[in-house]
Amino acid sequence: MPENPNSLQLAVNRNGVLIVDPATKQVFHSMNFQQIRNWIHECGKFNLIVDNEHTGSERIFFQIERFQGELLDDLIMANVEFSLNSKFKNFQVFAGAKRGETIC
Repeated sequence: MPENPNSLQLAVNRNGVLIVDPATKQVFHSMNFQQIRNWIHECGKFNLIVDNEHTGSERIFFQIERFQGELLDDLIMANVEFSLNSKFKNFQVFAGAKRGETIC
């Protein structure tokens, strides 16, 4: 098992969030958006709450610069909104409901 490095990179793609070693570009852990139950961005901190098939939910903490945390928050929100909108856009809507809008 590889030793944990001093710093990590978080990467967001259309499938989920990756935890990457910046030196070797080795992916330590990947979480798809279905596993991510919530995320919290506070000044200097970024928390992911993910499903773990063995222990239920777990929280992963990251020390992060404020601007980078805001970018991560925006990227994750955009991907989750896109996923939800594309998932529900084919559902029939009832009078008064707006099609394809979500509240996250």
